[in-house]
Amino acid sequence: MDGVRLFRAESLRAADAAAATAGVATTDLMERAGEAVATAVLRHWPDADRVVILCGPGNNGGDGFVAARHLAHAGRDVRIAELKPGVRRGDAAWAHAGLVDSGCAVTWLTNAAEAPPNDLPLGDVDLVVDALFGTGLTRPLEGRAVAWLAAVDVSGLPVLAVDVPSGVDADRAVAPGMCVRATRTLQLAGAVPASLLAPARAAFGHSEVVDIGIPNAILDDHADARVVDDGWLATYAPRRCDDAHKYRAGTVLVVGGSRRYAGAPELSARAAYRAGAGLVTLVADTRAPTGWPEVVWEPPQSSEDVTAAARRMLSAPGGERRAGVAVIGPGLEADAEAVAALVAAVRGPVVLDAGALLFGVCKAARAHGGAVLTPHTGEAQHMLDALADAAGDPGDSVSARGDPIGAALRLADAWGAVCVLKGPSTVIAAPDGRWTISAAGTSALATAGSGDVLAGVIAAFLAAPSATDLWGRCAAAVHLHASAGVVAAERGPGVIASDVIEALPEALRRTGAC
Repeated sequence: MDGVRLFRAESLRAADAAAATAGVATTDLMERAGEAVATAVLRHWPDADRVVILCGPGNNGGDGFVAARHLAHAGRDVRIAELKPGVRRGDAAWAHAGLVDSGCAVTWLTNAAEAPPNDLPLGDVDLVVDALFGTGLTRPLEGRAVAWLAAVDVSGLPVLAVDVPSGVDADRAVAPGMCVRATRTLQLAGAVPASLLAPARAAFGHSEVVDIGIPNAILDDHADARVVDDGWLATYAPRRCDDAHKYRAGTVLVVGGSRRYAGAPELSARAAYRAGAGLVTLVADTRAPTGWPEVVWEPPQSSEDVTAAARRMLSAPGGERRAGVAVIGPGLEADAEAVAALVAAVRGPVVLDAGALLFGVCKAARAHGGAVLTPHTGEAQHMLDALADAAGDPGDSVSARGDPIGAALRLADAWGAVCVLKGPSTVIAAPDGRWTISAAGTSALATAGSGDVLAGVIAAFLAAPSATDLWGRCAAAVHLHASAGVVAAERGPGVIASDVIEALPEALRRTGAC
């Protein structure tokens, strides 16, 4: 199970340090990085004769100096603007000296004798290389840096960002302030979470990761995660044996629905079937008029709500066999006590969605030990705020939008459950601290019922035999759902949740999971 390595900023620094300890000179890493930047300029903008390189005082600026030397050798008209002329930290001083000593003809737009201008001369420029700030930035840009970025933005020129677009926090989904909006970004050694998390990922433009000489073993040791890709389906997607029957293929119980949302649990049930479940039972007050005949309907008795009806079904002979996995919550209107009682009655994994994501269910989920949470950003924020309030520190809540990785890990830890934090990029976190990101989807999935479909797909993956790693199975299910969204969007605009369900078999085929 491979996939692009993901590094938080701290982990990339640790990888750099480990490489140095292993005998790799940090100046060699900078030389490789700067050469890669120059190569990218020549490959993607072969007609860009006049290039402005914006250099910061740290190692990102050092990469810019090395790139300037290589571009000048290639005959480009290189112009350098230093944010803090004369201030060069770490290996940036080495790179600057190498540029000066090389005798390359470059134009310095700034010098240490006078303050750099707020206006950049970009009138006849073909390309801007952003080497101001790298992965270490966590604060908003200010002063001259903001003025320069504004000038670049107004110019409309293409921008190649080095490592990350300046102004972006490498670990978070939302930049702390103004940032570069790059045409392309060259990520050095590994990808950072911000390159996958919306809205920050839009600032990266087309992004690629380049090798700068850190040994693969060190990168493997220091990577925080791997991006979910088709390989996860090859590892985790359920496959039926030749002698399978409907119970061995996996059984799913869906509990939810209301007068307003009769279709929500129906979508989950259909998705479970399309994702491979052998038998799906629906406990709901009413059914959608177009309900599938394959779905077994168990309506409540006159004095029951749906959670009580589900508990009755589970306690009946053969009931547990029909509920290898339970999905609780799509379209559900019930109180936390009723949901918690149902969670306690389910022996297999339980997927908690929508109406089941109530703070009062947290203890039951922890006690169960096999729960999966599927909140969207708004639901996650309510859950996080409730945790902070319960701890007596309302100001300590994590931002689900700004820090989705931290938010998913916090919920996974507090609830003792796998957390699937849904969004344009979905974060999947485990109680043991593992996390990953799926960014394979499409905006076509921003449609009513899409989350209900995902809950059903997750349930089908967990219901299949040998589903011992809930986190891995959930990540694979998220990737399949995202891939089905892409297939559905290819068939035309106006995608609805039912289209995503019908695209699941084709998505399974394309990804090689069947």
